[in-house]
Amino acid sequence: MVRIGGVAEENTGGNVIFLAAGSRLILPSGWVTSLSIGIPAVNDLNGIQSEPALRMLFGISRGF
Repeated sequence: MVRIGGVAEENTGGNVIFLAAGSRLILPSGWVTSLSIGIPAVNDLNGIQSEPALRMLFGISRGF
């Protein structure tokens, strides 16, 4: 339990573990794109909080 201004805040914190699959595309020019999609596998939140849903991560980078 977290205390904010001396008052106990029960609706904060917890743990979520996502099960995810992804892929990466490496281009000859050095550019890299990646995509990962995850679903919550373990959801242990404290108190009343919004439930996690599908999570998608996308990235672009360049190696040199």
